[in-house]
Amino acid sequence: NNINMNNGVEWFSNNVVSPNVILNETYIQAFKEDNINASFQIGLDNDINLHRKYFLTFKLFYTQGLGELSRVDYIHSYTKNNVKELYRSGLTSNGSGFYLGISRRIQLFPKKIKSS
Repeated sequence: NNINMNNGVEWFSNNVVSPNVILNETYIQAFKEDNINASFQIGLDNDINLHRKYFLTFKLFYTQGLGELSRVDYIHSYTKNNVKELYRSGLTSNGSGFYLGISRRIQLFPKKIKSS
């Protein structure tokens, strides 16, 4: 994905925070975005049977990303005592999290029955 680092989404502009401090603007700036990340996962899966026949598979697992997938910066521009200041904070994601899955196997080709 191509990210234009100069474009931000503006949230606030020209708000008086205190008598000598004015919040000029607050905006989001995409800083980094990757599509590939190494990870490892650990979890459980269980086949659920109904009347002794396969019904579905239930999965619960945790994935831990090893690298940074995306980063977004929040940029706040203040004017304090007629001096402009920038404050930058960021939010990163490495793709980690808990996942819940429910799946069902389907048979594409029928079983061949051998006749005797």
